[in-house]
Amino acid sequence: MTSLEQLAESFNIQDWEKEVLSWVWEQARTVGKLLLEKMDDVLLQKRGVGLVVEGLRERRLITRFGDITIRRRLYRDRRGEGRFLLDEALGLDRRSPVSPGVRELCMLLASLLPFGKCEEVLRHILPAGVSHTTIHRQMARVTEPCLAQEEKEISQFRREGKANPSGKQTAPLLLIEADGVNVALQREKEKKGEIKAGIAYEGWKEVGGKGALPA
Repeated sequence: MTSLEQLAESFNIQDWEKEVLSWVWEQARTVGKLLLEKMDDVLLQKRGVGLVVEGLRERRLITRFGDITIRRRLYRDRRGEGRFLLDEALGLDRRSPVSPGVRELCMLLASLLPFGKCEEVLRHILPAGVSHTTIHRQMARVTEPCLAQEEKEISQFRREGKANPSGKQTAPLLLIEADGVNVALQREKEKKGEIKAGIAYEGWKEVGGKGALPA
């Protein structure tokens, strides 16, 4: 880990912002690795009955402060299936090295920009960046369940001629709001498309001291 004294000796004053940020990221990677491995020790003490430690395994993570490699315990349950308690606690995807924080950034940017532009932006705000193919895969994993459910409902409607029952109720007052927002399209003839959204509600109520919200 580079000390402040070592940083000062080789400091490039013309690019001081990047120098400081790189130093902060370096400290964060060291702390992040130590913290996650300490969390794995805590989970060892709190593990459920029937989980047996098989050994330590390494895993690479792309985080907001750069790439880190952690060592965590692999467990076997009574059925012989492998589990990483630390991965489960962090909400990590077995098929992707991207951390939840970086995944959130990818999804936000991908909803606004083409994948190539997302990669370019992330290269400027993250020390390692994320490839456009990784961003595409992350988006696919988020949207696939929704698209599958949508396709199932469309198929049911075509087959039976009716939509899923939604129930009926009466209300003395019904308020409806609708609007549209333009989004960038990818692999389509048109560059932009409009998403229409609407909400219907019966009134307002006070929620948690934050003012009136639709009820």
